[in-house]
Amino acid sequence: MQVQVQQHYYTPEDYLAIEEDAEYRSEYHDGEILAMAGGTFNHNRIAGNIFAALNFSLKDQKAYDVAMGDVKVWIPDTQSFLYPDVMVTAEQLQYYENRKDTITNPLVIIEVLSKSTQDYDRGDKFRSYRTL
Repeated sequence: MQVQVQQHYYTPEDYLAIEEDAEYRSEYHDGEILAMAGGTFNHNRIAGNIFAALNFSLKDQKAYDVAMGDVKVWIPDTQSFLYPDVMVTAEQLQYYENRKDTITNPLVIIEVLSKSTQDYDRGDKFRSYRTL
């Protein structure tokens, strides 16, 4: 017997409300909420080293800042909220609907690849990032 699973469509507002109260982070892509894989020590160490190197390199450049992990990016062309591992931002941040946890204008986005996430990171996620 086949069972048809009905897929639920979430609006961006639904996702943001769910994400605020969620125990674990998730990403949003065109109506779907996608659970994020848990990070490993090595993944965090690599992202942290990249963050530290960029932060040190840009410390005298007041126009730039570096963020890691907890700031989302809104990508309107693909209707996506994504969490880059590391990103470089400009002094004039543009926020999604005045939300301080979501920006729309990163300059550089860095994803640390792992075996469990590389297909997604190189596929749909990368295609979304390229529309910025």
